[in-house]
Amino acid sequence: MLKYIVLKEHNFMRPLHNTNVLNDNYEGTMMKVKMSHSSYMARKVATDLFNSKYIQVPGGVSHISEVIETVIKQDIQKEVDLEDKINTMMDKQEDSEEFEYMDVNYGEVFWMVKRRLAKETGFELNYEDRYNDLSHQVVDELWKCDAISYDVSDIIVKNIIFDALFSYLNEFAEIEKIIERQISNYKRDLIPGTEDYYAVYERLYLFELKKHGLA
Repeated sequence: MLKYIVLKEHNFMRPLHNTNVLNDNYEGTMMKVKMSHSSYMARKVATDLFNSKYIQVPGGVSHISEVIETVIKQDIQKEVDLEDKINTMMDKQEDSEEFEYMDVNYGEVFWMVKRRLAKETGFELNYEDRYNDLSHQVVDELWKCDAISYDVSDIIVKNIIFDALFSYLNEFAEIEKIIERQISNYKRDLIPGTEDYYAVYERLYLFELKKHGLA
């Protein structure tokens, strides 16, 4: 257990030494989406829309994929900005006399602060609600750009997008398990956080994405 400091006024806590924020998988949320996922997610959504019998895509998969990726990146950036705000807030308060000491789990504390600020800023942390809203945004943007046309309800199109997003997330979760096993049996020790580790991870990641038809 690490030693943490608590800001009495806001009940914010952080470690005494800089520590990378842990991935948050509390309260039924799924894997944390990174910016590097955006192009693959967009491609999955675009392909499913293109293959749907309800939707016409005059510009082809590549065109709508670009539009969808922009919307997805904007959503991911909101979470990045939120976490940056938390880290900045904690850094500024670290040396304040208002801090006292106690032992806590940093991952749980970071999530507590993130949940509070998310509520204040209107950012949705529940993945089902978040991607339901994101699906509506994608439909609106594609329609605004005249990138797709259809004669069915918007709900049907939204559901195709929603199912595609969750299908990607579920498949990625399985891919991560596969990569973790591969790295654990790798011919040399790979230390998480190093350039060597990420180089191997990205290579295995892309290979598995192609195997699963996601790249």
